[in-house]
Amino acid sequence: MTTPEPGLRDSTDFLERGAAVGVAAKLATYTLLPAAVVVIVVAMTILTQGSGRSITVPGLLAALLGTALLLGWWFAVNRFAGLARIGVRVDASGLTVGDVGPARGRAAPPEALLAHAYSAPWTAVYDARLVIDPAEVAAARRRAELRRVPGSSIQAPTRPPYFPDAGPLFQCKVDPAAVQWPALPAGVVPSHVWTVPVRDLDGLVTALERHGIPVQRAATALGPTAPGAMALQDLSRDPVYLTVADHLRGPVPRSRAALEAAMVRDLGVPPYLT
Repeated sequence: MTTPEPGLRDSTDFLERGAAVGVAAKLATYTLLPAAVVVIVVAMTILTQGSGRSITVPGLLAALLGTALLLGWWFAVNRFAGLARIGVRVDASGLTVGDVGPARGRAAPPEALLAHAYSAPWTAVYDARLVIDPAEVAAARRRAELRRVPGSSIQAPTRPPYFPDAGPLFQCKVDPAAVQWPALPAGVVPSHVWTVPVRDLDGLVTALERHGIPVQRAATALGPTAPGAMALQDLSRDPVYLTVADHLRGPVPRSRAALEAAMVRDLGVPPYLT
């Protein structure tokens, strides 16, 4: 089990973040800046300036190489910073995915899709699974609709928290009516399928099962929820609802995603939306 980080509540059973940052991004973050500095220092030390202060070919090549290394480092740092806080937290209050890093000094703006935490109580979590097959992970990545986060070079899926940036993946479904969603920009509809990369598969499974959430291993990947399934609508004439309405507990579901969650919870039927 992943050891809780200092400062977290004692009830935290599992906390992991940073699995979305690939090896290439980590290497680029730590190596490209020193490499650029070395190129610049070596060029200034051994290259001579042309007559009349003209730029020589070796000097021009060194300048281009140093610039390329600096740009590569800048993009790597942006990716590292955007994804390093993405992860999973399991505690007594429920499941949290997305930004599970330490509390920020100020609230993230709505358009910072990767900078929000998404939490659900345990009564709202179901259909938990691990996606391990590289082909299934790739399929999940293809289903993610990407958009560039304003003011950043980071691209994030527009159906948060569906963040299949690497593998293996943890996926689950939640009852959207039981989630207090963060403020999101206009045109961005959240998904009731939650997806984040993980490393410690056994630790996560142990923590989830401790809270009564069974986990499928080596499962097929789910796609993000269709926007229409999340939209609030009148289901009183929906044939599926009319069939099961008398057998459901609690308030009338107002979206198809919430109806699915209620059917799974109250009737024990398999999930059917994705």
